[in-house]
Amino acid sequence: MNNNVLKNKVAVVTGGASGLGLAIARELVRSGANVAIADVNPKNLKNVYNRYFQGKKNIAILTDVSDQAQVDSMTETTIRELGSIDILVCGAGITVRKPTLEINLEEFEKVISVNLTGTFLCCKSVAKQMLAQGSGSIINIASIMGHVSFPGRPAYDASKGGVVQLTKVMALEWAEQGIRVNALCPGFVKTELTRKLWESKEKLELISSLTPMKRMATPEEMTGAVVFLASDGSKFVTGSSLFVDGGWMAW
Repeated sequence: MNNNVLKNKVAVVTGGASGLGLAIARELVRSGANVAIADVNPKNLKNVYNRYFQGKKNIAILTDVSDQAQVDSMTETTIRELGSIDILVCGAGITVRKPTLEINLEEFEKVISVNLTGTFLCCKSVAKQMLAQGSGSIINIASIMGHVSFPGRPAYDASKGGVVQLTKVMALEWAEQGIRVNALCPGFVKTELTRKLWESKEKLELISSLTPMKRMATPEEMTGAVVFLASDGSKFVTGSSLFVDGGWMAW
């Protein structure tokens, strides 16, 4: 990637202290952006900030994306400390893998509150700043499971389908005001969220067999697409789902 493609841009990355969010935040910094990493885990947030982001114009903000007051505080802190918000990456996400008849209401609503409601709250909060400045790029981390599905994942797949549709609505609402909104739809990526899948030989073989490239991705393999969507290289792209899935959706 061009180290200056996002020079002087300010990005917020939720879920930025682990997995895909961390990989994205690090790549945004390498591409020239100043980054606010937001995460609900204070220990992870402190550790990754000290290891990867300290000493540069980056900040860490403890944030539960399902809490509107905390989300608004995240936005206000970023603007106060870094001056603006040009890029928002909604990467915070959780999952519960249980069949529909086994998942309880509390588990289902928790997944929805983080993955879908959290995305809504972050986009709404940050978009107010973007509308005032007349520009911005929002990248919502959805999933191929927002378009297809597996049994045993009703909450996660419903949440990601909702993120895809929410992305389209916001893209239409803000297209004339300089804000682009797109969804990154990864295939199966090796992160803590998917550990139970890739540590199981049977499940890993199944996923690999269904992926034309015959393997799971690394978090770093998602980052180039995010930089593209964040940059002027995609300035006529909005309302889209960008699949980075090893060919999964080509079946």
